[in-house]
Amino acid sequence: MASSDITKKTSRFPGFEHIGYRTWLYTPEKAAAGELVIICSWLGARPKYISKYVALYQRIAPTAQILVIESNIAILASPYQLQRDALKPAVNIVRDTVLLAATSLETPIPPKMLLHTFSNGGANTATQLLLALRKKLREPLPLTGLVLDSSPARVRYWRAHRAMLFSLSPPSRVPGTVAVHVMLGLLYAWIGLGNEDPARLTRRTLLDDSAVQPDGGDGETQVCYLYSETDRMTHWHDIWDHARDARRKGWNVEEVLFDGSGHCAHLAQDELQYSQAVQRMWNRGRMPKESKL
Repeated sequence: MASSDITKKTSRFPGFEHIGYRTWLYTPEKAAAGELVIICSWLGARPKYISKYVALYQRIAPTAQILVIESNIAILASPYQLQRDALKPAVNIVRDTVLLAATSLETPIPPKMLLHTFSNGGANTATQLLLALRKKLREPLPLTGLVLDSSPARVRYWRAHRAMLFSLSPPSRVPGTVAVHVMLGLLYAWIGLGNEDPARLTRRTLLDDSAVQPDGGDGETQVCYLYSETDRMTHWHDIWDHARDARRKGWNVEEVLFDGSGHCAHLAQDELQYSQAVQRMWNRGRMPKESKL
């Protein structure tokens, strides 16, 4: 296999395969058919921080594959179609997980899949993934649940500026601040022409029954919001408001409010509380479908 082959083992995330643009897949030795955790990282997240969440899921869901999709400014600023093209390897993994769960046992068991997003960068990735999967599967994605860390936020200029700027390396932040202002200016101009605000698209899609359904195809969809009132990049009220909308739709909603933690830093603030919330989400769902005979 050539050294440039993107499916080779990588040192960026030890034990993972690099399957596409900023897309990585971990398969445990004793993988269970139809089990998958999807991690959509925050903008510019460093591997050492993403790895903490990987380790969490390796403890909680030891037989699940783990799909990591990174987010950066280049992909975030790309047209939607280019974003979805970059997600094709991830789409194929999710599709295969759904098909494998449906065909691996005599008694049909839905896939056990958890989608965990971070900030609006990760929520945007999840949105484009769900929209691409809806087109591919021609049906909503059956999920055990959604875990939304520090998201989804509405567009707020200075908070968005801060989040994008801090996704850059420290030496790039001084010259980068001008570029970020330009990008946000273009975004607001694009919205002003009548296009849908990307943050609104994200908030809408994450609660769209045509994109997401419970893992058994019936019952309640599960969603857990992990956030704090001291987050300087995502306003807590945006998350609280989204949780209220989810309840209105009949979703099973859990909110975990952390005390004093920063943006996407809730695990570091209270590892036990965070881990228990994720564990509860993973433990729900995946019951055999009842026979209609």
